[in-house]
Amino acid sequence: MAKYNSVLLAGFFITALAGCSSPQATTNTTPQVTEAATPAKNDVDQVKVNPKDFTAWLNVMPGSPPSLHVEGTTGAVVAPSAGWTAELVDGPPGKAARTKVLELHATAPQAGASVVTPIDVPPYVEDPAPANYSRVTIWHGKEHFTIRVNRAQ
Repeated sequence: MAKYNSVLLAGFFITALAGCSSPQATTNTTPQVTEAATPAKNDVDQVKVNPKDFTAWLNVMPGSPPSLHVEGTTGAVVAPSAGWTAELVDGPPGKAARTKVLELHATAPQAGASVVTPIDVPPYVEDPAPANYSRVTIWHGKEHFTIRVNRAQ
């Protein structure tokens, strides 16, 4: 009878031990939910844009495919404080085949002083340019302007 009790006790002990496992040994069957990256906020409504300070040209020099260049001089975009960034990005296709549509995106700094500051807009280059553009329309918020494309030959 003592042998039977020790076998029974050993069975309970092994069963209890099998029910316990380390967290490393378990597998998590719950799917992991990852938060999708939200697009950067476009604060372009807070900046002033000077359309006359933007230029565009189509480089059609022999030996390479045409390339479109669009840039703003320093002061083409004026921000309410230091630390802002701005960039021209490809926009939706225009209604006219020879009009390139770009969007101006402006990003506010995390924190900054309230000092009106001109900011640089890096040049936008489309190389090769798929069309013989004659105009570039730049949207900033709900407003836009169009500039003529000059030709560099």
